[in-house]
Amino acid sequence: MVELAYGSALRVSEIVALDVEDVDLQRRTIIVNGKGGKLRVVPLTKTCAAVLQSYLLQMGTSRGPLFLKQSNRKETRYIHRIKDV
Repeated sequence: MVELAYGSALRVSEIVALDVEDVDLQRRTIIVNGKGGKLRVVPLTKTCAAVLQSYLLQMGTSRGPLFLKQSNRKETRYIHRIKDV
């Protein structure tokens, strides 16, 4: 999550809203729903793409929210804690 925020300069709200389907590891891009509902394609660094690929393999899913809590809900609080550090 931190690598994605730093490497792609995404807003917290954009990261939390990402779904697995928004990630294209072959092209090293993600589709982000930004302010005003505008979609944009954001490039990923090689490091970020590698980290996301490993994360997705560990998750074992190809659909749904990219970042989940243990309760299978979208993660929100954790990323705000990182932002405040």
